[in-house]
Amino acid sequence: MTSFELYKFIHVFAAMIWVGGSVLIEFTAARGLKAGQRDDLMKVAKDSETGGRLFAVAGALVLIFGVLMVVDVPLYEFDQLWIVIGILGVAIGAFLGPAYFTPRTNAAIAALDADDTATARSTLESIVWMARLELLILVIVVWAMITRPGF
Repeated sequence: MTSFELYKFIHVFAAMIWVGGSVLIEFTAARGLKAGQRDDLMKVAKDSETGGRLFAVAGALVLIFGVLMVVDVPLYEFDQLWIVIGILGVAIGAFLGPAYFTPRTNAAIAALDADDTATARSTLESIVWMARLELLILVIVVWAMITRPGF
């Protein structure tokens, strides 16, 4: 296995975890929000908390090994559109985690601990909508990685 093949394997595997995990959390969150009971909402919040940790690691691996591939292959350049789209997608995800998802997830858990299910539900619904937007961005990044516009 060449270094490029190793970089690509880790890059793609981490992206699978990030995208696949996001899709799974979307479905489980929708089910939990529909049920609407305190325990269901707490599961949604805890899944969001766990997902945040997992996606932070996966996103870091996607970025690190993506950069290593660009450095390793002379035909790849950081100004190529498909690579710019990929870097922007990872940057948006890296920003949303600590700036949006983590504080709101913590707020939802605190609201549930205080038996304020209405506030928790509203907070979790906002998290789910932003997560859907992030998932759309990830799908655009996957499209760019497959079609390589500007290459």
